Amino acid sequence: SPFTMTLANVYMWEWEQTLLEYQRSHNEMYGRYIDDIFMTTNLSFDEINTRLIEANQQDENIRL
Repeated sequence: SPFTMTLANVYMWEWEQTLLEYQRSHNEMYGRYIDDIFMTTNLSFDEINTRLIEANQQDENIRL
């Protein structure tokens, strides 16, 4: 429903802020549509895994 999508966007807005700032400061891209995320990065595979672990610890209701 439209209300559910709006509520999810409000919920995700705060969660995304750190990631968005990082992406902007490194001239990288980030986009999200409903439950899909697209982003570019120059990080190594190990660094990506570390960031995913950190992101998953931010909120128990959000898993990447």
